[in-house]
Amino acid sequence: EGANLDHHNELVDLYGGTEIDGYQLDRLEDEMKTALEDVKHKPDQWKILTGWNKCPARENEIWCVVDKMGIIEIIQRLLQLIAFARTRKLKLIVSGD
Repeated sequence: EGANLDHHNELVDLYGGTEIDGYQLDRLEDEMKTALEDVKHKPDQWKILTGWNKCPARENEIWCVVDKMGIIEIIQRLLQLIAFARTRKLKLIVSGD
């Protein structure tokens, strides 16, 4: 389900499994390239909201410090994986948490 095109806010379902190929692989690549350009303009580290304790509320927020170089490395590895899948005519299999 996760990479189906009827999703407006996500390409990959973080909790389910899915196969990504064809047009969806193209879309994932485009999103990763956009993310890479975005990250290049970020500071060396920044905080992101990753969830909440108990229920969504300001006092329950869980924040994580993100490292710019670590994120760049992850995105570059995903782009390499996409290129590998495309040249070998393979699907990417995503397994949720």
